[in-house]
Amino acid sequence: MRRLSIAAPVALCLALAVGLLSEPAVAQKMTKEDGAAAEEKLTGRLPNYYGMVGVSDEQRQTIYRIQADYDLQVDALLEELEELRDERDAKVAEVLTEDQVKKVQELRAAARAKRAARKKKD
Repeated sequence: MRRLSIAAPVALCLALAVGLLSEPAVAQKMTKEDGAAAEEKLTGRLPNYYGMVGVSDEQRQTIYRIQADYDLQVDALLEELEELRDERDAKVAEVLTEDQVKKVQELRAAARAKRAARKKKD
């Protein structure tokens, strides 16, 4: 898995700030119970320390809804970022000669084998 640089969170914040992202993708889900509409209970995980300050069930559900809305957008941006990195890496690799590409592949294979051996040892 690749590590994200500081550019990814900054780009996400900028995109959110200028409204480049679509409307929240997760709408409130309603179900009919005994003739009355009731909101479906969402589950998730509160941010660090939120559970220690007496968050009400209503606040908890609102937080989960917000997280769900943004998670879809963040996932889409991360996918786009991964595609851009793959495109960049492909263009960078095109600069190398055939012999250099083979050598890079050999070095990567050796590094993978070394990591696998280390992991097996642990």
